[in-house]
Amino acid sequence: MKVYLLFISLLLPFLVAGQDAIPYHLDILDLQPGDQDVAILEMAPVGNKLYWAAEGDVNYITNGSVESTISFRGGLGLRDGLLPLGNIGSIYYFHYQSGSRGYNALIDARLPIPRLLELPLLEDKKFTHTTPVMADGKLYAVREKRTTDTDQLILQLIETDLADETSRIVVADTVTGQANYPSVSDPVADGSLVYFSRPQGGGFGPATYNGSTEVTNDLGVLDATASLDYERVGDYTLARFTGSGGTEQTYFIDASGIGPQVGVAVSRNQSVDVTDALLGIGTTGTLYAINYLTGDATALVALGEATDDRRLFKIGETEAIYFRRATSGEWVLGRTDGTTAGTRDVVTVPEMADSGPKQIVRLGDYVAFISPFSPLYLYDSRSDDLQEVAAGFELEGPHLPLAAVSDRLYFAAIDPVLGQEIHYITVEEQRTLAGSAFRDNNGNGTRDGDEPGLANLLVRIEGTGEEWVYTDEDGNFSLAVENGNTYRVTSTTPDCYLQTTATDTFTLTYPEDQHAEVAFGLQLQDGAADLNVYLSAGRVRCNTKVPFWLTVRNDGCLPVKGTTSVTLPDNVTFVSASRGTVSQEGNVYTLTFDTLHPGELYHNVLELKMPDETFAGDPIDITANAVGNTASEGAVTSTLAYSTELRCAVDPNDKQVWPFRPDASNSNYTQRDETLRYTIRFQNNGNDTAFAVRIEDKLSAHLDLNSFTRIDGSHPYTTHMAEGGYLTFDFGDIELPDSTTNPEGSQGFVTFEIRPDSLLADFTRIENKAAIYFDFNRPVITNTVVSTIVKDLDRDRDGFYFYEDCNDDDPTIYPKAQDIQGNGIDEDCNGIDATTAVRELLPGTLTVYPNPANQWLQLEYSETETLQVTLIDATGRQLLQQELTAGKLRLNVSDYPNGVYVLRIHDRNAAVTVARRVVLGSR
Repeated sequence: MKVYLLFISLLLPFLVAGQDAIPYHLDILDLQPGDQDVAILEMAPVGNKLYWAAEGDVNYITNGSVESTISFRGGLGLRDGLLPLGNIGSIYYFHYQSGSRGYNALIDARLPIPRLLELPLLEDKKFTHTTPVMADGKLYAVREKRTTDTDQLILQLIETDLADETSRIVVADTVTGQANYPSVSDPVADGSLVYFSRPQGGGFGPATYNGSTEVTNDLGVLDATASLDYERVGDYTLARFTGSGGTEQTYFIDASGIGPQVGVAVSRNQSVDVTDALLGIGTTGTLYAINYLTGDATALVALGEATDDRRLFKIGETEAIYFRRATSGEWVLGRTDGTTAGTRDVVTVPEMADSGPKQIVRLGDYVAFISPFSPLYLYDSRSDDLQEVAAGFELEGPHLPLAAVSDRLYFAAIDPVLGQEIHYITVEEQRTLAGSAFRDNNGNGTRDGDEPGLANLLVRIEGTGEEWVYTDEDGNFSLAVENGNTYRVTSTTPDCYLQTTATDTFTLTYPEDQHAEVAFGLQLQDGAADLNVYLSAGRVRCNTKVPFWLTVRNDGCLPVKGTTSVTLPDNVTFVSASRGTVSQEGNVYTLTFDTLHPGELYHNVLELKMPDETFAGDPIDITANAVGNTASEGAVTSTLAYSTELRCAVDPNDKQVWPFRPDASNSNYTQRDETLRYTIRFQNNGNDTAFAVRIEDKLSAHLDLNSFTRIDGSHPYTTHMAEGGYLTFDFGDIELPDSTTNPEGSQGFVTFEIRPDSLLADFTRIENKAAIYFDFNRPVITNTVVSTIVKDLDRDRDGFYFYEDCNDDDPTIYPKAQDIQGNGIDEDCNGIDATTAVRELLPGTLTVYPNPANQWLQLEYSETETLQVTLIDATGRQLLQQELTAGKLRLNVSDYPNGVYVLRIHDRNAAVTVARRVVLGSR
C-alpha cells in the first residue's frame, strides 16, 4: 500500500463567461502517471471520502488531499455498478454484479480496502439469489430453487450477521406446483422489518420478518402472476405486480397488512415522498400525486414516454423536480409540490439524450444531473438557474458517473490533455456545524478571555438523523453537515451547573446559518460535594503484571482534593503507579490527587503482579477508596469493591457488567433502579503495533439511552452514539503495542454506565456484547453479558435475594433460619421440615432431575400414590399444577424465565406437603 505522490491539483477556475449564475471551480486529480490512460470502472462515496476502481485491479481512496490519496490492489471485479446497502459505523457494504453473479463486499471508510464477503448460503449455485437488504445491522436476501422433476419451489430467507459474517436460514418454504408462483424479487427493509414474498393461504403474497423478535408475519395473498416487486419510498412501502387479468397494480403495504390500492400502476424507481402526497410516474409516463390514505391518484403532468432512467428527484420535504419530454423533443425540467397549482415547468435543458437523465445527485442547494453523451448540468433549486458545467469534456467511465462527497461533485471524464481522470467541481465551501461549551465563571452568558472550555459535555444534534458528540479537552465539537438541511443542537446540563447562555437549543439551516455562533455557557452552582472511585483492570491472568486503571471523578458541586487508595489481597503484589508518590501501610497503597473541579477526573495506572497458577479460579478481591476534602463541607468518601476471577489461559478481549451476582441460572439478577456499569477490555495479541482500536456496541432497546455516561478509558478516545443505540468508542492513534513486545502496555479498556428502562417488566433480560476492531482486521467479538431485571431483589428484607430464598415475602423464612420442628414450614429453605427427612415425610422417595433444568423437569416417586405438584416462582405465583401418577411426571418448563423456583409436592392421603428448590436455566 502506498500514498500516491503523483497528485496534481489543476485549479481551473471555470467561471464561465455569460454562464456565471452558478460559479464553480473545476479541478482534476491527475493520478495516472505519464501518458497512461486507464479506464475508471466504478466510483462511490464511502463516508466523506471517494472510492473508485480502475482497470488493472487498482483501487483508490481520497478526501482530496495529497496525504489521503492511497492506491492499493483490490481483489474484486467491480464492473456493473456498486449498489450501496448501508453502513455500520465506518464499514460500508455494497452489492455488485459481475456477469450473471452477484457479490457482496465491504469497504472500511478509514482505509477503504474492499473485501469480498464470503457467504456460502448466498453463493450456492443450485439457488438463485436476490440482492440483499440491510436491517438492524444484518443482511437479508431470498434464495430460490425450482425443480422441474418434482415440480417444487424452495424459498428461503437468509440472514447474515455482519458482526461475525455468519449466515443462517430464518424462513424456509417448500411448495409444489412451482408454475403457480411468480419469480422472487428483492426484499426491502423498514427499520427492523424485512418485506419479502412467500407462499401463504394457498397463494402468494408479502410477508415481514423481524430480526429482533424472529417473528414472521404473513400480510395476505395478492393476485400476482409475474414477479411481485417491492420498493421502499421514504416511510412507505409499495408492492407492485401484474395481475391475472394482465393489469399492472400497485398497493401500499405495512406491518399490519395490505393497504389501499394505488389508483394507477407506478413504475419502479420513479416515486418520491413529499409532505402532501406520494409522487409517482405511471407506466404510461404521467406524473401523479397519490393520497397516502386512500391511494387515490391525481394526474399532474404528462412527462412523455416512460423510460427506466430516473425522471423524478426529491429536493426537499415538500417538493420534487421532474424531467419532461416535450412534443418538440426537448427536455424540460420542472418542479412540483404534489398539487396541480404547484406543478410547473421551469427551464429547458439544452442538450440531453433521448432516454433522459442517467443520474441525479444532490450537492447542497444544487442538483447535478447527466445523461449519456450529454453535458453535465447544475440546477439551483433556490433561483431556478440551470448551468452547463465542464463544457467540452467527454464524460466516460463508471456505470453511475457522479458522486457527491462533502462540497465536491466528482465525475470521471476524458481531459483533452491528461486523458481519463477523476474530475471534481466545487460550488461552495464545505459546511461544518461547529460549536463550543465553556465554564461561565461570572455567569454573564458570554465567554470571557480567562474562562476555560468545558470538556466531556454531551451535545445532541438532530438533523438527517440523531447524533451525540462530546466536547473535546478544549470544549469544542464539530459535525459535518449538508446544505439545505436544518439541525437542532442541544447541550445537556450536568448536575451542579446552570446554563447561562440565552439559547439552550440552536436551530440552524445551512448554508444560511453557516457563520452562526453555537456556544453553551454553564456556571457552577452551589451544592453538595460528592465523588466516585472506579477501578478497571486488564485481563487478570496467572503470573502476569496486570494494569489496573484507578479513576476518581468529582461528581459533586464543590472542588475537592484528597487521597485514593487500593487494598490488595496477600497474594497480589504492588509493582508501580504511572504518576505520583505511593505510600504503603500493610496492604494499603495510597496516592494523592490535587484539586478536582466538578466533572473532572483523576487517573492513575497501577501495575499489579498476579499470583501463580495454584490460585487459578480464586477471586481477586481489591478495595478502592477515595477521600476528598472540601474547603467548606469537610470530607466525602467513595468505596468500590472490585472482584474478578484469576484465569490462566483465556481470551484477553472480553466484556464485564456490574452489578454481577453469580447464581446457578447465570441470570445475574439486577434491581431495576441499579445503574449498569459495562467494561470492555481489549489486548493486542498480534505481532505488530495496532495503530487504531475501535469498539462497536449495539445497546439493548431495554436501556435508557439518555442515561448513558462515559466513565473512563485506558487511552484517549472519542465516543459516538447513533440512532438505535449504536455506540462506538474510537481509540484513534492509540499505537497499542503487541503482547509479545509489551504485555502490560498491550492492554486497554473502556467503561461506561447506563440505566435500565424504568418501565421494564420483571425478568426482562438485557444482553450485551461488543465488537473490537484492531486496525483493519476482522472484529473480535466479546462474550455476552446478561443482566436480568427485577423490581426488588429482596422483598422481605431478610438479607437473602429472592433466588436464594424459598419465600421472599416472609422475613422469617430464609436460608440458615432456625427451623421450627413439626410446624410443616420449611423455615431454612432446605426442602424439608426439621422433624424428619423428605423420605420420612412422604411414604416413598421422591427424585427431581435435572436441576438446573432447561426444557423438561422429571419427577419420579417410588410409591403408587398420586401426588399434587405445584410450581411456584420467586414472587409466590402458582405457575402450573399437575398430578404425579404411576410414579412419574414430566413438566415442560421451557416457557419460564431463568431463575429459582419452588416445587410444592402434596400427598393428600398422608396429609404431607414438602418443597423442593429448583433452578430453571442452564448453568
